[in-house]
Amino acid sequence: MVRPVTLLAGVLTFAALVGAAHGGVLATDGNAMADWQGTRAFDTGDLFGITVFTADIDYAVYAPGTFSLTPQAGAVPEADEYVYAYQIVDVADGVMGTAHVERYSVGLNGGNEQPGVIGYVEVPPGDGDVNPSNSAFGYLTAGWDFNTGVYEDEISPVLYFSSPFGPEWDTASVTGTMSAGDTKLMPSPAPEPGTIALLAVGAAALLRRRNT
Repeated sequence: MVRPVTLLAGVLTFAALVGAAHGGVLATDGNAMADWQGTRAFDTGDLFGITVFTADIDYAVYAPGTFSLTPQAGAVPEADEYVYAYQIVDVADGVMGTAHVERYSVGLNGGNEQPGVIGYVEVPPGDGDVNPSNSAFGYLTAGWDFNTGVYEDEISPVLYFSSPFGPEWDTASVTGTMSAGDTKLMPSPAPEPGTIALLAVGAAALLRRRNT
């Protein structure tokens, strides 16, 4: 005869294992910068403001040399670069049924962050995460596209990019099917003041040259 306490313990253990299968690693990773890790909830709506789906995204910033995950796609960050990492850990349908995440992107300050490499990491390797179909830098963003979508009860691998600069808060966005998307502040590189000043001087010099 199975005692109720033993049965309950077994159910709780199974539930914990199922939860761990869909959990992220970034929000609690001891290697990350403590003030720059956590979770943001994105609520995506259509043009009438109706919630289509929600998406929780974990984030973490790693100081140079502390990012220990091995990329399956994209080059390995340089030893002197910060790593900015994100993971879509929970997607829930709203009123629209089978809605899903199609793109996640993080804002860059006009390209001044000198982004290094971009890619993703399966954690653990080969666990069936919904891998992005494309990882690329734009002039103003680092972005990951999911052609097949990240649906309810699915997670993404750890999405990451690198930069020689430490973090600030910048706009990140999630978009998906039948959705106008949502934006929240997420960690992104902050160029050093000297770098920005140098770029400003260069732009001013170019403008004077054009006017002469």
